[in-house]
Amino acid sequence: MIAAALAGQGQLSPWGVALAGWGGAVLGDNIGYLIGHHYGRRLATVPVLRAFFDERRMAVAEGFFERRGGVAAVFFGRWVAFLRIFAGPLAGISHMPWPRFLAANAAGGAVWVGAVTTIGVLLGSQLDRAVSVVTNTGYVGLVLVAVLLAVGGLWYLRRHRGSARGAD
Repeated sequence: MIAAALAGQGQLSPWGVALAGWGGAVLGDNIGYLIGHHYGRRLATVPVLRAFFDERRMAVAEGFFERRGGVAAVFFGRWVAFLRIFAGPLAGISHMPWPRFLAANAAGGAVWVGAVTTIGVLLGSQLDRAVSVVTNTGYVGLVLVAVLLAVGGLWYLRRHRGSARGAD
């Protein structure tokens, strides 16, 4: 995200940031896949990992990968913080075929990195403007904007809850 923000300011190439992010994401998950594939259930014996790779969770993960082939879990796992970390090792533990894993991982990584890079570039391109606004209005203006956003958010939530109760 920081590199994408720098790309939005013209200090880095957005395409270079996206390519590096995608390559790192795919490589990292493939390393996780290999670890899961080669060490499998032995990961549950490592004290630090025991909480994540207990028998119950591994049975659920294996069942999911067997029923659905694991493609959706690997592809959409990028969007879920916990699953982003463990999709690769779980796919390896579940003996998901590597070509299928690689395709789902590369495609999911491309979509995720594209979204993150786009958001970072858009935010980074506006960073100078935001700093200028804060400098010109001072911190009082920043606090005023934050208070207005909080009041607006509370008003929206209260209104939304009221309409949800009325529908029941």
